[in-house]
Amino acid sequence: RRIYNNIRNNIVYSLSSNFAEIFTIIIGLLSGNTILLPIYILFIDLITDSVPSICLAFEKSEKNIMSQKPRGLNKSLFTPFIKSCFISSAIVETLFVCLTYFISLKLYNNEIAMSLALLSMVVQEIIYSISCRNLKEPIFKQGLFSNKAMNIGLTIILLIELLVFMTPLGKIISVESIKPSLVLIIFLINSSSFIIYELLKPLLKKIFKD
Repeated sequence: RRIYNNIRNNIVYSLSSNFAEIFTIIIGLLSGNTILLPIYILFIDLITDSVPSICLAFEKSEKNIMSQKPRGLNKSLFTPFIKSCFISSAIVETLFVCLTYFISLKLYNNEIAMSLALLSMVVQEIIYSISCRNLKEPIFKQGLFSNKAMNIGLTIILLIELLVFMTPLGKIISVESIKPSLVLIIFLINSSSFIIYELLKPLLKKIFKD
């Protein structure tokens, strides 16, 4: 049951990221803007998404896991609840990324706006990977730091992101160097999505059948 739950969590996390990227690209095309460069998508998929995705496999079982009903052999993996999880989170991620881009576009040039949009997407992926450790219960009930692999993985990711966004190394993937104060602002604003993800859990659990 633990393995099955971790597989589901991983699938939701991966699909949420992919759909958010698709939604963002579509909005960019409709508005006549390039919000995320192709190399940004590659960076997200190879670096930002891969590590949390692996770490989700090390999540411990829920305390009440043996009191849950057996899932059944013929039950589909993509239940209405699972679909609602990755679609709703993808919408939230897209909103934060697009708002970051269009607001930044009014304040800075397009290159910086794209870099900030990428930073927003990266932060969203990190935040949702934490929430995605348990799709139905508050993560504080699961234990915020109980997954040691996730703690190590996210620390590594954060260090990589700081190097990419705050040093000339970012030029390799066409990212403009961003001031530490601006990085902090973007991080704090996007971190507020954690509250949205957690509030959505009981709502989706109640409305959609699993």
